[in-house]
Amino acid sequence: MLGFQWMGINHLCKYLTRSRPRIIMFHKIYPDCESDKYSEYTLVRQLDKIVAYSAKNYTLFKLKDLIQYRKQNGYYPNNALVLTFDDGFKSVLDYALPVLKKYQAPATLFVCPQLIDDNTTIWPELLFDAYENKALGNTNYQELIALVTKMKSLNNAQRKVELQKVIGSAYQYIPIKAPVNRQLLSWDNLKTIQASGLIEIGSHSMTHPILANESEAQVMHEVKASKQRIENMLGQALVSFCYPNGQEDDYKKNDVEALSTSGYLCAVTASFGLPSASTNEYLLPRFGGDFESFLQARKYIDGVEFMQRRLLDRT
Repeated sequence: MLGFQWMGINHLCKYLTRSRPRIIMFHKIYPDCESDKYSEYTLVRQLDKIVAYSAKNYTLFKLKDLIQYRKQNGYYPNNALVLTFDDGFKSVLDYALPVLKKYQAPATLFVCPQLIDDNTTIWPELLFDAYENKALGNTNYQELIALVTKMKSLNNAQRKVELQKVIGSAYQYIPIKAPVNRQLLSWDNLKTIQASGLIEIGSHSMTHPILANESEAQVMHEVKASKQRIENMLGQALVSFCYPNGQEDDYKKNDVEALSTSGYLCAVTASFGLPSASTNEYLLPRFGGDFESFLQARKYIDGVEFMQRRLLDRT
């Protein structure tokens, strides 16, 4: 009986939220036998279930195509859904792309071009890698997580100094020796992904700083130079942006305006929600894809979680 009631709630919430697109946020995609105690991730079998369900019950869009639809019509199409992948991990090529091809599901991927050029990875991953390679001395796991939190409050220049101080000169990140899901995509990898025709490439800034910690000049560099670099390397116009970290305190009003003046059409945050036609296209909310179960995934995808939170806000 409970199962039938749950199905009824899902269908009702899907109908009530049909004019609000769902934008799902993924990071790393792991083989079913792996796990990660540091970072958000989604197992391949879970991704397969999510994409299969989404493709069957919703209309899937690349982010840029969804925004262009709203600009042309003044509203979003009913039951629209966007799959997004942050940070540009190589696991998108190895494990996500085969799933997307299986269901012919479009998606949007956000990358940091300076990190690709430097053959490195997202800065928290450098700390995790150094920790696993015994380069952080007697630092324990709790201290490691506290260190990551502390470094989020620093700007790029400050964090670079702190990383050198904490890690030391003896440690060197070697991508080929790092776990596959710590590795970032190369430009050749991105060209392979682009050739599939399924995935839109967007910017995640040049180096993945929290924009609110940076000067206006540095923000403009992160926003504008990343767009130009990706366009030059892939030979295709870029219009979508993803805020690093993406919480409300991680970007300022001027940072949002910098996107518009740099030629972007839209940007996604990491704040929970389902956008409406009146939502600022540079502040699009999403929800994470690191679900504990497929039942939980359906709760978010079908709008049950969104409706529950709205009702709680009104009480």
